[in-house]
Amino acid sequence: YVKKYLSDEHFDEAALFTNMYVMNKTGKELKTTANEIKNVYGVHAMMSVFKYPRLKMYWDSKGMCFGPISQAIKRDRFLKLRSSLHYVDINNRPIDNYRFWKVQPTIDRVRNACRNIPRLVDCYSVDEQMIPFTGRCPNRQYVKNKPRPTGLKNFVITTSKGKEFTRCENQISATKWKVSKCVTLISSATGAEPYSLVKRWSKTENKEIEIPCPDVVKSYNQYMGGVDVCDQQMECYRTWIKTRKWTFKVALRFIDLSIVNAWMEYREDSQKLRKRNNDIMDLMHFKISVAREWLTKSPKKRAFLSEESNSSDTEEIKQQFKDLKTIEHQFHQKQK
Repeated sequence: YVKKYLSDEHFDEAALFTNMYVMNKTGKELKTTANEIKNVYGVHAMMSVFKYPRLKMYWDSKGMCFGPISQAIKRDRFLKLRSSLHYVDINNRPIDNYRFWKVQPTIDRVRNACRNIPRLVDCYSVDEQMIPFTGRCPNRQYVKNKPRPTGLKNFVITTSKGKEFTRCENQISATKWKVSKCVTLISSATGAEPYSLVKRWSKTENKEIEIPCPDVVKSYNQYMGGVDVCDQQMECYRTWIKTRKWTFKVALRFIDLSIVNAWMEYREDSQKLRKRNNDIMDLMHFKISVAREWLTKSPKKRAFLSEESNSSDTEEIKQQFKDLKTIEHQFHQKQK
């Protein structure tokens, strides 16, 4: 499911442009591969589920070392790859000076995958979504009344389950409804009629009274929460990281979005196959399985490791993943 959004081609391009960036900047070869880029993604996915207060604690042999991460990639190598990660050739800067050009390939890849999802429902929710970032960025905004008000704003359209609407071509209705304040809604799907009765508190009568509510308001309240549900799922296991690079923050956001979308598709397909709820992975276990898949793609050869050390490391990695459920249980017990 995740490969629909982040295919092998994405990792190949990331490895290529990362090597080019390091060569242009330092004159030295990084010699990274697509499998190592998958390791970086897998480490961040694991960190989003198993949260430690400090990054280096995942590799701390004297403390609570996290085996699936420490055995998959060395700490210094991970930090080097993370700081050098690029998705485009920095020498080919666009003429129009587009600000998101460094992460545009990742954005386009995820967006195209979302566009290929079959439109099986007629009701959608469109809302703004924040990418939290407090560092320096030309596109950073402050949006009042948001849980994370500072960051980069993007608009998201999500599905919403409900009744079918008949859309009117070239016909738009505007409805103004006054309760405590005036609310104006414009719709091409429905209008004010038919009215329904809703209860609202009356300050003059000091009790709840029934007032007529336009159909467009009822529909809005019924289907508006799709983006909020998506935000809630992403926030449960959001990839946390402190970085000054807003481009990397955007990339991580779209990685999280890809995993959440893939999990929703997996859950829908499992329900269609009439699987038991106990047999369907929740978001946490789904993200762990994705992280394990990325982490098990460790390269067999590296410039700084011999073949013997690689084979031994591979066996250790397999053993660590066999004990992952035990590690997960111990971790949550300590959190309690």
